[in-house]
Amino acid sequence: MAETGGSSTGATSPRTTGGSGTRRRHSDGLLPPDVDDRDTLSRSQAVLRRALGMRDAGRKAIALLTMLLAVSFFFKISSFDLDPRPATGAKDPDAHGRVVARSLVRGKAGNAQRALSESKRTLSMRGTRSEELTGDIWAKPDSENYYQCISRPKSSRRTGASTNGYFLVHANGGLNQMRTGVCNGSICDMVAIAKVMNATLVLPYLDHESFWTDQSEFSDIFDAEHFTNVLKDDIEVVKALPPEYQTIEPFLKAPISWSMASYYQGEILSLLKQHKVIKFTHTDSRLANNGLASWIQRLRCRANYRALKFNPNIEELAQKLISRLRSNGDPYIALHLRYEKDMLAFTGCSHNLTAEEAKELEDMRYNVKHWKEKEINGEERRLQGGCPMAPRETALFLKALGYPSSTTIYIVAGEIYGKQSMAALRSEYPNVYTHSTLATEEELRPFKPYQNRLAALDYILALESDVFVFTYDGNMAKAVQGHRRFEGFRKTINPDRQNFVKLADSYDRLEIPWEKFSSMVKEIHSNRIGAPSLRQTNSSFPRYEDSFYANPYPDCICNDKSRNSRKIVEQQASYYQGEILSLRKQHKVIKFTHTDSRLANNGVASWVQRLRCRANYKALRFNTNIEELAQKLISRLRSNGDPYIALHLRQNVVKLADSYDRGDIPWEKLSSVVKEIHSNRIGAPSLRQTNSSFPRYEDSFYANPYPDCICNDKSRNSRKVVELQVQR
Repeated sequence: MAETGGSSTGATSPRTTGGSGTRRRHSDGLLPPDVDDRDTLSRSQAVLRRALGMRDAGRKAIALLTMLLAVSFFFKISSFDLDPRPATGAKDPDAHGRVVARSLVRGKAGNAQRALSESKRTLSMRGTRSEELTGDIWAKPDSENYYQCISRPKSSRRTGASTNGYFLVHANGGLNQMRTGVCNGSICDMVAIAKVMNATLVLPYLDHESFWTDQSEFSDIFDAEHFTNVLKDDIEVVKALPPEYQTIEPFLKAPISWSMASYYQGEILSLLKQHKVIKFTHTDSRLANNGLASWIQRLRCRANYRALKFNPNIEELAQKLISRLRSNGDPYIALHLRYEKDMLAFTGCSHNLTAEEAKELEDMRYNVKHWKEKEINGEERRLQGGCPMAPRETALFLKALGYPSSTTIYIVAGEIYGKQSMAALRSEYPNVYTHSTLATEEELRPFKPYQNRLAALDYILALESDVFVFTYDGNMAKAVQGHRRFEGFRKTINPDRQNFVKLADSYDRLEIPWEKFSSMVKEIHSNRIGAPSLRQTNSSFPRYEDSFYANPYPDCICNDKSRNSRKIVEQQASYYQGEILSLRKQHKVIKFTHTDSRLANNGVASWVQRLRCRANYKALRFNTNIEELAQKLISRLRSNGDPYIALHLRQNVVKLADSYDRGDIPWEKLSSVVKEIHSNRIGAPSLRQTNSSFPRYEDSFYANPYPDCICNDKSRNSRKVVELQVQR
């Protein structure tokens, strides 16, 4: 899983040129964008002349020649390999105590290159390093009053040894897909399903036939004994079927995705009782994200965050690597860089790659039969936010957010594709590491043939990082961000790829200056750092809603502030049935001095919500004179049969309009961006956005009465087929 393209030959900074024929910015490493290389050269000449004390033209000529030779030599050795990965696994602490893995290059050129690399790195870390790495860029989001709440209710404690049968699980996919299935999508869901059916769970059998063809067993990755002990009061877990059941042919079943608990309590439990041994052939996303009893949701979290613990050998090496990253006391970023060959081929993305590399990806896509989408416009998909961010884009992104070039970065990914891909990232951030560059050959030897064990190492380093940045969605990103939320909302940056690539392209085309670009990137991502927020639901299409494992709030994370806020700000119906009703009985007549937002937007009984709609849309009718004049005006607007627009002016596009007025962007760009931004803001059906912590900031019930007062047959059918309602 070490990245390719380690050579810095022809390396480009985040402002490197892109397509041909387009004028683009240039910056040399850490220098500010406006510094001209010729200024640096002339300053070097002046210093050299003064240092040598030259007075006549001959000496000046000699000095100039000497300087030119030095500069030539500098650029020559700068083109050599700057890859910090070790050739033999050797490591030396530098002057600051950081463990730096160095390539062992032979000869004088190699020695000069190594000295240059070390001095460059030392200079970048010297002086204001401690000041640079402290402040808001490392601060985690505000999560005061939030706490873990996954305790087991007394009523759900397992009693007795009776079982309805044995439950075999084939956890499919890679590590993180299996984790949420056993807990990432497979294992943890299976624990909850076993509890629902009162079944005995046999230790999961891991997938050996996925992309990685990893032959690891459950106990090779996870601590099986710990898993069994933590869950002993919830379900029975055994290593294998009892002898009397081993001759029974398991009944094979692929359960329906995103199903409710009633599906397993009904149809599946009936099959289990009939066949005694049942085996699920698919385990990912077999349980709904929402609408489940709280004890089920908390059990999923106990399984994921308490029972699933990595094998001690994996944990031990992970802690060693973390210590090496933090050897000088500085924080580090774990960067989930999904710029891998299979992902790029699957998505059809080839930005910043050569024509030959793009062709290789296209050939791979057409050769993988089960990838259904073949014809893909990669650039169009990129502008829609559907591509993994390239290493160059990632470097530009981190720099815009304010992370200095001395920042330590750990790459959480497989082999990065593209001969020169990593050069762009390393030219701006030289302190880039992977498990291959931090661990010795001897330490990695037991892990190398097993991709899931290496992924487990990366998972731990990502979980424990000071900042986690994921450049594309996926099972690893979902699992890690959910775990970091559970562990106290650790800072997790989720780039807005669609808006960022447009800004990056505008910056490269010289349409906006660096200061404006950086300011806009920071503003766009101010609320994308992993702060507490409720999961986004989509009952019609559950595959498009937030994964439970990507955000276990509010099921497994509680908030005292939320409870108080709801009582004070937007009182629930029970408030009126209690305190207010008591006052009314006492005084007979009661008058409210304030009436706005006195009832919650959500969490109110359905009959209350529907009554609000009947009152608003049926009972409240305007005076006859008002209605009559309004109809006359409408008739005049439509007198020639044309439609009309009712325009309620707001300032939503003021920034874009200002950019256009200043000449920063052309009309075509303004029009295109406005259309794209508003393509999903045309009043189409969508669920209200909720925020139980701060209800004043959630969608108003009266701004969107769906789904309380608007029903959808497609939604009902979808839930019957996809998620299965209680009635089946």
